Amino acid sequence: MTTDSATLRSLTMLLSALFAAGGALCIYAALRGSSWFFRSPNVRWLADRLPLPLARALYALLGLAIIAMAATLAFS
Repeated sequence: MTTDSATLRSLTMLLSALFAAGGALCIYAALRGSSWFFRSPNVRWLADRLPLPLARALYALLGLAIIAMAATLAFS
C-alpha cells in the first residue's frame, strides 16, 4: 500500500465515522424526541409540516440510511 492509498483509506474511514456519528445522532434524537433537535432550523421545516410522531419516525429511518451509507463506504 502506497502512502497515497493509505491516506485515502484513512480519510475514507474518517468520513465513514462522521456519517455513522451523524446517523446515530439522528436515531438518538428521534427516539428521545429531543426538542433541541426538532427546533433546529434544518429540521424544523419538516417537523412543522408533519405530525411529530411521523417526523420522528422519518428521522429514525434517515439515521438508519446514513449509517448504512457509512457502512457501505467503510467496507467497499
